[in-house]
Amino acid sequence: MNSEGELNFEEAFVTIDNENQQYLVRIPLKGKNFELLSGVTIVYDNDYTYESKVETIVYKNNNGQGILITWINDK
Repeated sequence: MNSEGELNFEEAFVTIDNENQQYLVRIPLKGKNFELLSGVTIVYDNDYTYESKVETIVYKNNNGQGILITWINDK
């Protein structure tokens, strides 16, 4: 994981994307000044094979502006 937050497994959930035949496992991040949208999404195909990981961090800077940082497959 690229951020300094902690994974909040208690709030994790799965979304089924029937159109793309994928399962999206969403694990929110907690800690620091992270906003609600911060978290990790792991994507599996319909055979439960890993496809990708997206990590998104959303927070406010000292000026009150929203900052968005995203890593896709750790890049």
